[in-house]
Amino acid sequence: LAFGRNILRQPSHVTTAAEPEPPAPPKEVTVAAGKAESVSCDVRQGQMLEVSCEVVQGSDVDFLMVLLPHGADGKVDEAAPHTKLYGPTRRSSKLHTRMIMPHDGSVQLQFDASSSWFTSKLVRYSLDCRADVQEAKCVLSTKKLDFGTITAGLPRERSCLIKNVGQTEA
Repeated sequence: LAFGRNILRQPSHVTTAAEPEPPAPPKEVTVAAGKAESVSCDVRQGQMLEVSCEVVQGSDVDFLMVLLPHGADGKVDEAAPHTKLYGPTRRSSKLHTRMIMPHDGSVQLQFDASSSWFTSKLVRYSLDCRADVQEAKCVLSTKKLDFGTITAGLPRERSCLIKNVGQTEA
């Protein structure tokens, strides 16, 4: 994977649940026609990363978000296998998602306008990484769903309730 050089720095301290830090103001990046740009953010396992992007000039871009591990020297190891976190989406004008980071590394968010021959794109984005959240916990109302014997071509429905009993949205 080849990425650009724009880097988003993380806050210098970790906030607590009692005094959350406000999210960073959105930033903008111009993506030239036929090109791709990316931004990165270092993350730690268990942190919640919230990503918001919107194309404000030009109609759309392709989004891709991957997590690259750090090597022994603490820098991104681009030769190591990466974890795909989102996408690639094709010709999207907005993206908003959040997820808990599965391991330490550097999140690379790519804005790709390679399918645009003449029009550059202006993308407004924010990457907000927080350590003050807990994982969601799901509880199912049943341990198994028995569909019995099903004749080919005939639908059969069963239902169960999934409840979040954790202390964060899921």
